Amino acid sequence: MNTGINQGCPQTACMNRKSMREDNSYPFTWMDEVVEVTLHPGMAREKPRINYLEKDLSEQFRLEAGRIFAALKSQTFGLFSNRKVRIVADRYLSAVQLLLSQARIHETAYPKNSARRPIIRDIIGCLEGLELQIQKRYGTLLTKSENSHLGNSASPQIFKMLCRLTVDQLGIILRAADDAKVIVSNSISMIFKTVVPYLSTENRKDISWDSMRSNSYHPEESDKQIAIEALEKLINKIRDYK
Repeated sequence: MNTGINQGCPQTACMNRKSMREDNSYPFTWMDEVVEVTLHPGMAREKPRINYLEKDLSEQFRLEAGRIFAALKSQTFGLFSNRKVRIVADRYLSAVQLLLSQARIHETAYPKNSARRPIIRDIIGCLEGLELQIQKRYGTLLTKSENSHLGNSASPQIFKMLCRLTVDQLGIILRAADDAKVIVSNSISMIFKTVVPYLSTENRKDISWDSMRSNSYHPEESDKQIAIEALEKLINKIRDYK
């Protein structure tokens, strides 16, 4: 199967992306090709040996993400209506989140020892970064718009819950909740971003949700064990309920 990416040299891949953009106004054409075709688990079965172009996909993906974010800023710069800016930003954000969802599905389908697994993880991280860039730049606009409809511009006070686990142990549990689909969200970053501001530990009052998310991908065995023991306590409590 010819994906338009895995043949030739890196310069050819860049030219392919350029021609795709010229032929189609949809800015995510190349990213779609990578996620939906190149990194599809079926491709791994057809081509068990990974080539150097696939190894370079992570860097290419980062460059493409930067180009797309620049295109979004350029497209919204000339818009003088907040509503129109919000519509454009929403379209970009929805496209990124759809790609994220598909990439995560592919990740779970790869064997743990697959050479493509680190690549798909890098690309998931890149898409999460792009998602956060869009939310950071345009999220305030959306928030202000919603508050104006509600007639409430005051920021609510955040009350934190004290947890007996460490930051890393909490991160393991939140990541597991996302992977097991106990908590359903558009992205794992959104889960951490939404939940973590309301949490504190015995050693840390203010927790960086992004740091917790990053650390959850490299858990220590001791933290995993403590997280498991905490969940087992919850299981035992639930079993005792009448």
